[in-house]
Parts: sequence; structure tokens; C-alpha cells
Amino acid sequence: MGSLQSRLALWNSVCMVLIIILLGLLVWFLLRNVLVREFDHSLRVTSETLSRLIEHDGKVIVTEMAEMDFPRFSRTERPDYYQVFDVEGRSIERSMQLAENSLAFRHVFGKEECVFEDTVLPDGRPGRTAIVRFVPLPDLDPDPEQADGDEGLPLPAAWRITDGSDPVTLIVARDRLDLDSTLLQFARLIGLAVLLTTVAVPLCSIGVSRLGLSPLHKTVSNIEKIDIGSLDSKFDAGGTPREVRSLVTALNRMLQRLQEGYQRETGFTGNVAHELRTPIAGLRSTLEVALSRNREPEEYRKSLQKCLQITHQTEAVIINLLTLARIDSGNCNLTRELFALNDLVDEVWGLCEPDAIASGLTIHMEPGELPPVRTDREKVRLVLRNLFENAACHADVGTAIRVSSDRERDRVRVRISNRSSRLQPNQVGKIFDRFWQQDEVRSQTGRRSGIGLSLCKSIIELLGGEIEAELDDRGVFSICICLPLES
Repeated sequence: MGSLQSRLALWNSVCMVLIIILLGLLVWFLLRNVLVREFDHSLRVTSETLSRLIEHDGKVIVTEMAEMDFPRFSRTERPDYYQVFDVEGRSIERSMQLAENSLAFRHVFGKEECVFEDTVLPDGRPGRTAIVRFVPLPDLDPDPEQADGDEGLPLPAAWRITDGSDPVTLIVARDRLDLDSTLLQFARLIGLAVLLTTVAVPLCSIGVSRLGLSPLHKTVSNIEKIDIGSLDSKFDAGGTPREVRSLVTALNRMLQRLQEGYQRETGFTGNVAHELRTPIAGLRSTLEVALSRNREPEEYRKSLQKCLQITHQTEAVIINLLTLARIDSGNCNLTRELFALNDLVDEVWGLCEPDAIASGLTIHMEPGELPPVRTDREKVRLVLRNLFENAACHADVGTAIRVSSDRERDRVRVRISNRSSRLQPNQVGKIFDRFWQQDEVRSQTGRRSGIGLSLCKSIIELLGGEIEAELDDRGVFSICICLPLES
């Protein structure tokens, strides 16, 4: 049962067969109850008719069944039976076909109560009895020959009553061969219907499940056609069922994410090649110029210093790229230690201060009272250095860089602000994108490769903090990092 279609067909078949079996049993029981009620109603009518023929004259019980013509009780083939018992269970009268046999007597409590029971008739046939217990009505037209106890035929003692209030029990019995035969026919018909349905349901379930899953099969076929060159394809969700439509919508979103990811990876590869090609080209041209003719030692020294500077810049790009790759893959290890954030800010700024002074920039430090933080010191150092270098590179000449820090509940915050007249409000949302640069023409330094701020965002989020950027109406650009006291 590896396929969804097979599972659906199987479970649909099992459920349908169980439902049909239960419905078949329910129908059979309902039919049985209806037929048995009709059968019992017929017995009740017969017992009520016979009960009207049992009376008393104040001394004895008088029955008139023998004088009436009841074919059901007198026929020789499959006759019905009746028998009358007194209050003590002694037989008063029985149908002729019973002969010396007797119906099973039992007490029935309550006056004029009728009880139905299954039984076995004296001749071995399966039957059903109606047992009625009642007080005979008085005889309104007594036989004058029986009025005097000394005249007429003597009556059995069992017939005698004291005051006419003693009840008698009438039992009417009839075989249930026709009833059982009818029930058996219904059972066979219902069983045959269930059997045919059991065979037909799996076949229908297979066809129905195949038809119902056809939109899914079509979607799978379309998915198999997708390759790296068709990630921009979109599946049409029109005319598909709701469940498949949600799947198609999810697939379209996944394809869009894959396309965006593929484009980022492709762009990333191209950007990395460009960033590495630029310093390597610088190294090559410097070395070629130095070797083009014999030079003084001082000239060679200057060429070597330039090459060393280019290698430092290239190393910075590679370190940033490796750090980004480790963070993306989840293999970036963190070393947590307790340190003063303001001291680290001063230390990192000291490394970036020469470049800032060379650009005519000044620094305004506004440190707040911060408790020690426990986090990865080297990762925070890398973030601060990238932020300071970004500020020194893009701040307007002759302006100031403002650095402030404060505490906000269980977090510490560092804000770095500088005036940048070239940055536009619609560009603020792009500054954390990898390899995005404000200038179309890339510089030759790794510090302006366009991955510094993206790296800062990845590291801060890895440390459980937040980083935000904003540009106010005066053209002051600010980046704020928030770090938890315990990360």
C-alpha cells in the first residue's frame, strides 16, 4: 500500500463495506421486528376472540370454543393450538388437536396482560405463543340445566370458582414456519446485496480515487518538468479542488523562494568572483609594473607595501565571506565571555580612527552606564569594526560620527550615527542586502565590498539581538544594535 490512491481505495472500501453491513443488519432487524409484530398482532386478535368465549355463571367457568367453528384449530396439517388454565395451572379446556398433549403453562402477572414467547409446539414445530391472563366475564344468559348444581352433567372440580373473581390463563400457539421462511428470504437477499456491494465497492473506490486524484497526478507531472531553467514557472490552480489548490499555491510560493535563492546564489558567486578579481588584478598590475624594469629599492618597497595592503583587504573580504558561509550553514561556533561593551567600543574605534581622521571626520562618544554583557566578544568586535568602517567610508567629509550607548530593560544598545547626504530614503531597506552598494562603480577595497552590513545583521541575529537602520529628515543615517545581557 505504497500509493495514496491504494490507501484511499482501501480505506474507502473498508468504511463503505462496514457501513453497508451495519445498514443490512439494521434493515434486517427492522423487518424482523415488523413481521414479528404483525405475527403477534394476529395472535393477540385470536386470543381476544377466544377470551370472549370464556365466561362464568357464579359457580363454574363456561367455555364456548368447542361450539364454534375455528378451522385453524381443527385442521390436521399445521394446526394452531389453544388451552385454558385455571388460577392454579390446571387445564380447563384445550383444542382438539392437542389430544393428550399440553402447552407449557406459566404464570403471567397483571390482569389482562398479554405476553408473547417463542416455544416448541407439541408436534416439534417452532412456534410462538400468546399468554393472556384475565377474569372471565359473567354469563348473562346462563344455561338453566346448569343453574342447579344437582341437575345436568357434573362439572370437573377444576372448573369450579368461588365468587367469579379468580383469573384464568389462555394460551394460543401458532407455528412460525412462514415467519421464519420470510425472515430467511430477507436475510438471504440482504446478505446477497452486502456480498455484491463488498465486491463492487473496491472496484468503484479504485475508479473514484483515481478520478479524484487526477488533479494531483497532473500536478506531479508538472512538477517533474521543472528544472533549474524553469524556476520561474507557475502552476495554474484554476479548476483544481480546494486541497490541491492549496498545494499548488504552496508549490508556487516554494518555486518563487527557490528562484530567489538561486538568483541570490548566482549573484553571490558572481559578486565573490568580482570582489576577488579586483584585488588580484591590483596585485598583478602592481607586480608587473615593479618588474617591468629595474628600480630603486625604495620603489620596490612601496610596491610591496601596496601589495601587502591589497592582501589585507582581500583577507578581510575572505574572512567576511567565510563567516557568512558558516552562519548560513549553522556551523558558526560561539564563545561567550563576560566583558564591558563600552571598553570594546573604544578599542575598536581606536583601530578605525586613522581612516576617519584622514577623511576629516570627528568622533563624539556618549557612553551610558552599561552592565557587563555575556556574549561572543570577537563576533561583536567584527560587527563594531564593520559599522565604524562603514560610517568612516560613507560619512560626509568634515562631519562627525556620533556613538552612544544605553541600557533598555534586559538589553544593551549601541547607536552609530553619521551624516550621509548621498543615501536616499528608498535605499535604507537595501543596505543589509549582500553585495549591495550605494555606488554603481565598485571600489577596490574589501571594506566596501557590500557584505559588511549583511555580515553584521547575520551576526547580531545569531547572538539573539536586533539591528535596525534609519535615515531621518536631516540626512543623518543611524544604525542601532541591541544585544541581550545574557545571550
